[in-house]
Amino acid sequence: DDARIPQAKELAAEAGMKYEFCKKNLGSAVHPNSVQFILTGKSGATIELTGCSIGGGQIKITNIDGMDVEITGKLPALVTTHKDRPGVINMISGILAYNNINIANMILFRDDLTGVASLLIECDNEVPHNIVEMISNMDGISKLRFIKKIM
Repeated sequence: DDARIPQAKELAAEAGMKYEFCKKNLGSAVHPNSVQFILTGKSGATIELTGCSIGGGQIKITNIDGMDVEITGKLPALVTTHKDRPGVINMISGILAYNNINIANMILFRDDLTGVASLLIECDNEVPHNIVEMISNMDGISKLRFIKKIM
C-alpha cells in the first residue's frame, strides 16, 4: 500500500542501491507468489529471505537464512541461530521478561547433526535496540535477526 511503489526503481537509484531481478525455481512446495531476496548491506553482511504474497495485502516470510519460518509481519520477531545447549532459551526469555516484553509465539528448530538451533520469537511489542544487542552478544548466539512489525 506504499504510494511510492511506481517510483521504486528511481528511488533505489537515488539511494545508491544496486539490484537485479533473476528468475529462479524455488521448488513446487512454495506458494506461487513467492520471491527470494538476497540482500547485502554496506558492511558486506548478507541475508537470504523468502516470502510470498498471500492475497488481500497480506504477506508471509517463509525462510530466513535457510531456516523455515512463518512470519506474517503483524508482530515484531527475533530469529536466533545458536549452539543448542541448556539455558539459552531461558536466558533469552528472561531478558525479554525482565524488560517487560511479552512473548506471543516461540518456535525452536534444531539440526541434530550439527547441534545448531534456531529460535523464532514473536513479541507483543517492539524490542529496543539495546535489548537486541544484549541478546546478540550472549555466549553461544552466532546470529540474531530482528524483524520489525510491518503490518
